[in-house]
Amino acid sequence: MLILLSVILFLLVLLVVMQVTGWSVTSRQEPPEQFIREFRREMAGQRDETIRNLQAIKSEIESLFSDGIDEKIDPLVKPKFPIIKNSNSLQYNQK
Repeated sequence: MLILLSVILFLLVLLVVMQVTGWSVTSRQEPPEQFIREFRREMAGQRDETIRNLQAIKSEIESLFSDGIDEKIDPLVKPKFPIIKNSNSLQYNQK
């Protein structure tokens, strides 16, 4: 209990010293131009990364469609329907 009280008291004294000296205010002040420049640079980097990811996804999807999905979908698209040659037998179209 005594240790907790001493820690709280130490932090309180540290807070008062920081307010009196103005340390917290001077350390946070940066020129707005520098902040804006850094923010724009970060946003440009994020945008470039997003564009690269989207292009990679697009190329993957295109390669999937060109490599094998057309061949796998082709039998599904052509329906197998019965061809009636005579009334006694049914044959199925296998084209």
